[in-house]
Amino acid sequence: MQAVEALVYFELRTEKNSGGKTPRELFFDEHKDLLTNAKEWMKDMSNSCMVVATLVATVAFAAMITVPGGNNGNTGVPILARKKLFLAFSISNAFSMIFSAISLLMFLSMQTSRYTEDDFLDLLPKVLLRGLISLGVAVATMMISFGSAIELSLQKII
Repeated sequence: MQAVEALVYFELRTEKNSGGKTPRELFFDEHKDLLTNAKEWMKDMSNSCMVVATLVATVAFAAMITVPGGNNGNTGVPILARKKLFLAFSISNAFSMIFSAISLLMFLSMQTSRYTEDDFLDLLPKVLLRGLISLGVAVATMMISFGSAIELSLQKII
């Protein structure tokens, strides 16, 4: 639609047809079902991604509370805190929590969007992309955290 508008003279953009509609109004009237389908798809997609982001945040929170190796009974400091692998665990777990929270906010903003025609042209695709990237980073850092925790646990046994 924007490509066609760029090619047409400005005066013709505001001209009305025999039905009293501008080209923009006619375009959106003819594509109402497409807008409805897109709105449903965006809501379903953001709902699904919010569930995944919530699960990642829950796992990251639980992992930080129950650190691998346990805590020192006297000081409360994690027993394996001086190992470099524990630093990797802690940082990746924190990133997982942060990026899952960011993706939750992105998908929540999609849920509360007005879903107008203009939103689908600019705002919603950008928010969806940012949310998916944040969710991808959250899952990747969660996997790094998980791998670090497994390695720390195996080092103590072996």
